[in-house]
Amino acid sequence: MPSVMFLHGLMSNMNGTKAVFLENYCKKHDYNFITFDNFGHGKSSGNFLDETIGSWLMGVELVLNKLVIQPTIIIGSSMGAWLAILAAIKFPSKICGLIALAPALDFTETIWNNLTEIQKIQMQQQKWLEFNGRDCNGIVNLGEFGARSDGAKPICNRRATSNDVTNFSSIDYKYPISYQLILEAKNHLLLNSNSINLKEPVHLIHGMLDTDVPYTISKMIGNLDQDSLVLFDVDDVLIMDQDEYRLTHPYRRQWRAESKNRLTREERHHFFSIILKNRTIRLVDTHIADILSRLWEKQIPTVALTKLYTGKFGVIEDFTNWRLKELKGINIDFMKSTPIKEEILIDELHIENGINGRPMMKEGVILTADIDKGVVLENILHKKNYYPKTIIFVDDVLENIESVEKICAKLQINFYGFEFNGASLVPEPELDKKKQEGIPVKASKVQMADLHNVFSVVGQCKNDTSRDYYANASGTVDVVSTSQGGKVHKGDILLIIDQDLATSTKSQAEVSLKTAMATYSRDKALFTKKYISSDVLEKSNSDLEAAKLAFTKAMNSYNDMVIVAPFDGNIGIIKLRIGDKVQQGNYLFSIIAQNSTTKSILMELPEGLYNQVSSSTNLVITDNNGDKINGKIAEISQYVSDNGTISAKIIVGSDSNIMVKVVPQQQAWIVEKFGKFDRVLQPGLNILIPVIQRVAYKHTLKEEAIDVTAQTAISNDNVTLLIDGVLYVKIIDPVAASYGVNSPYYAITQLAQTTMRSEIGKLPLDRTFEERETLNIAIVSAINQAAVNWGIQCMRYEIKDIQPPQTILKAMELQVAAERQKRAQILDSEGNRQAKINHAEGEKAQVVLNSEASYIDQVNRAKGEAEAIGLVAMATAKSIEIIAASIQKSGGNDAVSLKIAEQYISAFGELAKDSNTVILPANLSEPGSFITQALSIFDQLKSVSDKKLPKESSMKKKLSASE
Repeated sequence: MPSVMFLHGLMSNMNGTKAVFLENYCKKHDYNFITFDNFGHGKSSGNFLDETIGSWLMGVELVLNKLVIQPTIIIGSSMGAWLAILAAIKFPSKICGLIALAPALDFTETIWNNLTEIQKIQMQQQKWLEFNGRDCNGIVNLGEFGARSDGAKPICNRRATSNDVTNFSSIDYKYPISYQLILEAKNHLLLNSNSINLKEPVHLIHGMLDTDVPYTISKMIGNLDQDSLVLFDVDDVLIMDQDEYRLTHPYRRQWRAESKNRLTREERHHFFSIILKNRTIRLVDTHIADILSRLWEKQIPTVALTKLYTGKFGVIEDFTNWRLKELKGINIDFMKSTPIKEEILIDELHIENGINGRPMMKEGVILTADIDKGVVLENILHKKNYYPKTIIFVDDVLENIESVEKICAKLQINFYGFEFNGASLVPEPELDKKKQEGIPVKASKVQMADLHNVFSVVGQCKNDTSRDYYANASGTVDVVSTSQGGKVHKGDILLIIDQDLATSTKSQAEVSLKTAMATYSRDKALFTKKYISSDVLEKSNSDLEAAKLAFTKAMNSYNDMVIVAPFDGNIGIIKLRIGDKVQQGNYLFSIIAQNSTTKSILMELPEGLYNQVSSSTNLVITDNNGDKINGKIAEISQYVSDNGTISAKIIVGSDSNIMVKVVPQQQAWIVEKFGKFDRVLQPGLNILIPVIQRVAYKHTLKEEAIDVTAQTAISNDNVTLLIDGVLYVKIIDPVAASYGVNSPYYAITQLAQTTMRSEIGKLPLDRTFEERETLNIAIVSAINQAAVNWGIQCMRYEIKDIQPPQTILKAMELQVAAERQKRAQILDSEGNRQAKINHAEGEKAQVVLNSEASYIDQVNRAKGEAEAIGLVAMATAKSIEIIAASIQKSGGNDAVSLKIAEQYISAFGELAKDSNTVILPANLSEPGSFITQALSIFDQLKSVSDKKLPKESSMKKKLSASE
């Protein structure tokens, strides 16, 4: 059994046309249904200007986590479709199918990009701009805008109320767009990114002429790879009626369901001629052609499936755009096909369940007539043995999308279905007849479609019987999401009794919950509307009768109240489950608050119940020991709080007649005398005077830990963070805690949240991670300064978790990776530098050592040469001395002359050995002449030397000295 959740668009509410239709549809088909007002919309609290995509997404998450148990089909309109896709990405286990009606993805970027620079500066300074627009569910019309002439903060005059029907098409209204909304939405952008990764079935329904929300299918499929197959059904005219729903058309599809009453060719031609004159969009000339060109550029296989008559009335004027040679995908070539005029009958596709014969092919377009398109596709894939990874099918008929989707599931191929608007073939006289009968000719596309078929394709959701249930006064059973001992949070619905729905028959046992508070976030109430299918009701009539009896007393006690948990704590006793037998007098719930020992409870009731309760409304509360205590509503506030609730003070059963009081250790009880503070009871035995004195307040003096729920905060550099923490507090002055503030724990928790937001706003994102300790100290200091008169002290505060948006986390991961890469490069460069330095120092040392070795070698060589020269000189001198002595002897001169002559002649012989140049004497024919010449030279030298030679004795002295 499927469950359905609907998310409304910008400035709409849960009582809008689509929401009401879906609610009635789900009741008719017995589907679970839930919808709610976004913060700042409808009955939910919050100022529209303070809300962002992040806060609205948080509301969706709260409902999914607290009220949705089984996988759900989520349907979103306009901005709601953006939220639905974000929720499906974040909580895939909660979503089993998604339907996006005119999805306004990233519409804030479109607004910002269309503003002039002056307008952007004005929005940044003023923090908002006020717009006049025709349609507020999607991207705003930027035709007119500007600041208020009086400079006042704008108040949206289209804030819907609970009884408002959002039909905005014929009225003009003003609404503001805040700069905070533009800025924070950058954390949730989806287009032009790879973050849209949905596993569950997706249906997109979108009008082709939607001027407010652009037709973005081509962008959404732009990231497909070549292992995908795209199918287009081009059998009808794509039109868009400029009405408020952006996905509607003015003609019913009776001809599809009644094949026997098909229109004749003349009737169809007449119909098309009317359409062509007015709103027809030529398919090839507009968006489909643009999509095809993108697909062809990426070489993604593309096949067009159409009907036989499509090209006969000018719907597709130029078939050349569809020729096979231009389809960069599968080449469909059927050699055995028989040509019939300009068309080709495809016989090779052995389709057995065709309605009107075989499909045909004309210039590359598969003409399927009334044959099941899924069957045709399956035969084509089998014939070509081509099984892509993904198939995208664009059609204007849900039945065709479902047919192809089933084939993809059978072949285990990923599937994405896109639906666009088409014209229905209804003759004009029938339209006039409908108008005369008062039948609306404009209706939501959702209403025209058979959502039951969509749900059957999306998948059946099995009932989850592991939950706890309770019975209401009519004997029907509703859902309680927590069992005994489970944690409950402020705002959780514990019991709902609706006397108006009392019935004894199972067929009428339907639970339709009135507007009731679902949960709290950031001190604001989120109002929901919920319908429970009869399938979750108790099957046994005997149990229903027993449940009816069991609640006879409960009805008298609770008086149509919706009981919500007033504080965070543990749920007490729930005695009824599916299949459990109940008896009259069973108590089915209890509230155990943090200050459960007190005898008064501050409870917050939805605003809608103000007229249904009074000071005489009785309560029964079960305490920790299982004892049942009677109580009643003592006071009801006359004012509605900012979060849309009314405060009611509950007085629990009186024990004022007891004189002796035993105060436990580490507790302090406040005693009042005649309504005035009297004294503080200390641990131990105490005696009171009955009637005159009473215990008004009970406090524990132990240190207590309080969870501070996650909340959004904006850092100094405009990054939205989700932060939670733990607060450790202790009551130090019981009197001040009793009379200084209404609820000290609640007050200090709220103060901790606001202080944390304030402190986070002072720091940029990077420093919030580095200075957790500083933040904790600052928050504790600020809390203690503000709570000085509350009798409670904050001992310490610890931030548990800081969660930036996913886009920021990815950027931080890239930054860390870049920093590590930078450090690696620095270390690598420093290593190279040190290696080069070491190498240079080694070369330097080598050069020095080589030079020193060369120096020593040269010195040694010089010393050796010097000694050698000295020895040679001494030997020469000795030989000269001997020669001189010999010359002095008889015949010495002749001997010398002979020796010189020999050497002179031999010298000429040596000249020719080592050179090419020979020096010859003047007269070679007479050797004796140049011998004589040599001797004469010798004689001349001898005479000169004789004059200079010293005496023999002096020569000897010199020689001896040298020796």
